Amino acid sequence: MLGPIHASMIRTCMNLLETCRLDCQKISPNRAWACKIPRRSYSTHRAIPICLIICHFDPQGHRRLLVAANRDEHYERATEPLHRWDSGMLAGRDAVAGGTWLGVSGRRFAAVTNIAGQARPDAKRSRGELVTAFLNSSQSAETFANRLKTAMGDYSGFNLLMFDGSALWLIGQDDLVPTRLRPGTHVVTNHPASDREWPKTQHARERFGQLDSPGAAELFSLLASEASATPAADEGAVRDYMMTSLFIRTPLYGTRSSSVVQLFADRGEITELGYDSHGQPSGRTRLEWVPDA
Repeated sequence: MLGPIHASMIRTCMNLLETCRLDCQKISPNRAWACKIPRRSYSTHRAIPICLIICHFDPQGHRRLLVAANRDEHYERATEPLHRWDSGMLAGRDAVAGGTWLGVSGRRFAAVTNIAGQARPDAKRSRGELVTAFLNSSQSAETFANRLKTAMGDYSGFNLLMFDGSALWLIGQDDLVPTRLRPGTHVVTNHPASDREWPKTQHARERFGQLDSPGAAELFSLLASEASATPAADEGAVRDYMMTSLFIRTPLYGTRSSSVVQLFADRGEITELGYDSHGQPSGRTRLEWVPDA
């Protein structure tokens, strides 16, 4: 007979697997085989945490912007690794919609996450277009964010982080108010950016804060952490893994790539580590560039 803790963990797993089944059905109906369990209701706070961005902004330092990010996605979604685009920007590519989740161009940086529970079947445009549009423009991050407010209805829920070489801005669909971020450490997940108490946000900030001037190796080690903030014996351990683990590994989706971006005063460096469907490293790409004066 199952004890209350194990029963709770199994219920949580079933809810999470049903979430996977429904999401998989959207992108590949013929292979939506996962866990043929009855459809059931579940609260949006249990939605899959997709993507993580940790950003340290130091405009007066030699390393002005430091970013460590994980992209979590269904394994079936076709993706191209980090490369130089025809436009000159450096980014991976979502081969399905054509955009990207994170990229750099000159002194500019941008990254986007979704917002759990805010998917819109009638959305006209891909959120990955936001990153490419900003990187290929000459607009300031503030101008781009303010103009974007009138087009919010074209996209499913998102958080968009942008750096234009001098200022760091964040805009999300939870409040539609562009925010200029102060120097320091900022964490963006697939939860409304205004909620600083979200478990994954707190956990990532705490783990990053334990590092002292980390380089790429230390940051990739951090991004590969599957530790959660809840002890393994806790009845919420399974749910907490999904909500707070920096690296995600499940049967249908997980961390597809980790990226580290470093923008120095005189040069830039971006490194991407890809992962296969078993959570094992599948490739590494490192690119450097010298921004235009």
